[in-house]
Amino acid sequence: MYLDELQEKMLTQRGVDVSIATLLRTLRRLHFSRKCVSPRALQRNDTLRSAYWIRIADLVPDPNMLMFIDEAAKNDHTTTRQKGWSLMGMRCIQRRAFVRGKRFSILSVLTLDGIIAHDVIEGSVNTQRFIGFLEEHVQRGNHGSDDDEDPELYDANGLSDLERELVQFRGKLEKRYQNDHNAGYTYIDPKTGNSYPLTPQMMKEWCRAMYNGEATLNEAPNFITNFDPANRQVALHPTRIAAGANRPAGVGPPQGLSDIGHLATILMAVMGHGGQSGVANVVAS
Repeated sequence: MYLDELQEKMLTQRGVDVSIATLLRTLRRLHFSRKCVSPRALQRNDTLRSAYWIRIADLVPDPNMLMFIDEAAKNDHTTTRQKGWSLMGMRCIQRRAFVRGKRFSILSVLTLDGIIAHDVIEGSVNTQRFIGFLEEHVQRGNHGSDDDEDPELYDANGLSDLERELVQFRGKLEKRYQNDHNAGYTYIDPKTGNSYPLTPQMMKEWCRAMYNGEATLNEAPNFITNFDPANRQVALHPTRIAAGANRPAGVGPPQGLSDIGHLATILMAVMGHGGQSGVANVVAS
């Protein structure tokens, strides 16, 4: 909704005639800000989406196992800029090539340790080149065979009875513990008041605990409330672990604890104080 549209609705529905400048100042006092819209697909299937998160959390218990592959491209227009600085009254001129020139495509594999493999190809990437990149740079694993699975145990969406139960539990957990503006999920212990950000792995284990009768929607499993991020021994890079071990006394985090653990401790302390709830509306000027 644009400001002039909001101004018109204020006049037609409330009988209040205000200027756009007044509307803008009022929105700022109400802590509204103009930002990019975060689109969500209208055709998104929430059931399949929850089932996907459960499968990922089951197949990938360690985030270091994840690899992301994407394509980027470059030509003579890639480095051009649309805006620049110049003296008032003078044009900002940039000499550039008007033809796109040769196109180079870049395929890369990104993990928590950074880019572990890449390939530069002249031209565009087609299916054959992409599969060749996977075969050459990505190690393939044997995940077993699905020949023994009975197709009659799955519904039209390809979900088993267990997966359907877990999806229903996850949907209830998402609705119950979703943060403002769809920014993740947080469980607040009613006994201690401590906040626990819920990762996909935690959500999956909670769903399984509910399925086994070991937890409820309002009562989290013990592994969530007993989680203390200050005691985590996880670091993203082996070099970070070595650097922490060789760090002089009194500089940075104590030895034996990772930077990730200390960052989690700070976030948990901040989140424990709560926050103001916002309104997820979009106002454009």
